[in-house]
Amino acid sequence: MVKIIAHRGSSGEAPENTMYAFRKAVEDGADAIETDVRKTKDGVLIIMHDATLKRIAGDDFADFDVTKMTYDEIKDVDISSKNYPNLPVQRIAKLAELLELVKETGIEVNIELKGNQLVDDGLEYDVVELVRQYGVENKIFYSCFDHPMLVNVLKANPSAKVAPLYGNSMYKVEEYAKAMGAFAIHPEFKGLLVRGDIKAVRGAGLEINTWTVNHAEDAKTLVKAGVTGLITNFPKQIRAAVEQM
Repeated sequence: MVKIIAHRGSSGEAPENTMYAFRKAVEDGADAIETDVRKTKDGVLIIMHDATLKRIAGDDFADFDVTKMTYDEIKDVDISSKNYPNLPVQRIAKLAELLELVKETGIEVNIELKGNQLVDDGLEYDVVELVRQYGVENKIFYSCFDHPMLVNVLKANPSAKVAPLYGNSMYKVEEYAKAMGAFAIHPEFKGLLVRGDIKAVRGAGLEINTWTVNHAEDAKTLVKAGVTGLITNFPKQIRAAVEQM
């Protein structure tokens, strides 16, 4: 059965990348949660997609670059009421909180490293170490658009599962991923069928977790073509669509 991966939690119906969205993903029957991790100025690993808080907290927080602020400076910011005023107020979560949920429920987590290899702030090494401390290495897999960071993940833990993220086509992506030591690729689903990567990638023994699949017909087409995982904002609905096949 194809793996259903909740993109930033059940983010189609809950404030993205919050503990509320993650718990809802568990309730919605997701097999895994996809999330984003950054590091604050004082080294706290937090769950956050954008570098600034503007999109999720409002224009008043446009200058709040989480990587240039301490955790104490941002921990009380309301990141949910702007888009979900009727739900309980949510704050920026620490990666540690999500790892506690992993231990509690057994759900897998796809950690997207939102760093920059040129900055070299050690994000990937810190994340791997925290995962080790929580003893949930077998429940975590890593992705990143900055592929050298995935190589560093494997240096820190040779048993880690990594998958390169990309949007546009990659020449012989199956050879590239295998050479890296990846277990899967994480391409954008648009164009994936046209490029013909699926057969070659699956033939190389790699998995394909594709993003962001929010419509039932797209999901069915991709599953028939051979993808192994669907990253979606609506895990409950996409699972239902797949199970109807």
